[in-house]
Amino acid sequence: MVFGQRSQLWWDLPVDDGFALLRDIYRVPPAPYRARRARLVDTLRLADFLDQPVRQLSLGQRMRAELAAALLHAPPLLILDEPTIGLDAPSKLAIRAFIRDLNQQDGTTILLTTHDMHDIEALAERVIVIGDGRVLADSPFETLRATTLSGRRLIATFDGPAPALTLPEGVSRLPATGQTLALDFDPARIGAPDLIQLLTQAGGPAGTAPLADVTITRPSIEDVISRFYEHHAPAP
Repeated sequence: MVFGQRSQLWWDLPVDDGFALLRDIYRVPPAPYRARRARLVDTLRLADFLDQPVRQLSLGQRMRAELAAALLHAPPLLILDEPTIGLDAPSKLAIRAFIRDLNQQDGTTILLTTHDMHDIEALAERVIVIGDGRVLADSPFETLRATTLSGRRLIATFDGPAPALTLPEGVSRLPATGQTLALDFDPARIGAPDLIQLLTQAGGPAGTAPLADVTITRPSIEDVISRFYEHHAPAP
């Protein structure tokens, strides 16, 4: 198990000495230990600080060392509690990539508890949402998204003032100015190609200005989880 705010390595020992101590605790045979240590040192880029005491490491360095320490004995289950809390962007990306590869290549089962929604979106195949001590959902994230907040947002930019148009069912206009038109739409009621065709026709030769650019986005994971909790809030 790896905690974001608690170390399993010994604070005053160099990282490599901590690894050696864990090797003895878990009784890892010498040959498998050397092979696994070498792989972890290379993958997590630990070589530059193996001889430094843990207390001298940055938070990102310490979290990479903690991951390696937890995996020296090749556990089939890895439990991570807020593993990216407080990390800078490069460290977060590196740890997420490592966790993903560990699951896909080694088949390690990973249980991740986190308040960082981007960790969930990047890593989780299955999401369990808990509220007030109860399991509120247990499904793939895409299922949770589809049943909670399935809409899309379309931002259209025109070569001139945005045209006025009558919106079909399932489409709502958001505040926008000048050459930009922002629309929320339900893909179950109108597809993105049909909506883009409508905008192209509205901004064509008979319209105000040609359509120049279109961007379509889905609700952020923060929006999905926030809406989910709103739907499952206890009755007053």
